[in-house]
Amino acid sequence: MLAAARAVASNPWDVVSQAGKLARARPLIAEQDLGLTADLRPVAVDGRQAVVRIEQGQTYPGWDGTGRRKRGAYDTPRDLARRVVHAASSAVDGELRTGLDTACGTGAFLVAMAEAGVPEIFGTDLDEVALAVARIACPRARLLCDDALKHGV
Repeated sequence: MLAAARAVASNPWDVVSQAGKLARARPLIAEQDLGLTADLRPVAVDGRQAVVRIEQGQTYPGWDGTGRRKRGAYDTPRDLARRVVHAASSAVDGELRTGLDTACGTGAFLVAMAEAGVPEIFGTDLDEVALAVARIACPRARLLCDDALKHGV
């Protein structure tokens, strides 16, 4: 997953969207031969959407929707992150010096803050794998694996 993030590191949004999918995936074992789509959905092995073939018994990245919901994981679309950061920045009186995302995941809001020119960027998340992707997507952000809510943030 980190190799995938580094491979697209020249574009932070590619890191968030492509490696972010892998960061949110969980290893599954194929019970039969299957195909896997670009967005990690299993399909018929000979299906047109299949971009890779997974043989029975092989491990492959799969989605755990239940676990994602329990953890509150949400992959923020690029345009939404940009609009929210713009709206928040516009509401600030005076100079905006710091931005914080208390559940940064793979870093969509961190990248949007960097694009908007926020000088200091901080992020926290409970998912260390998602944070590893965020570190590549937004290298200048200061990140911490912790629950910001337990500190009253």
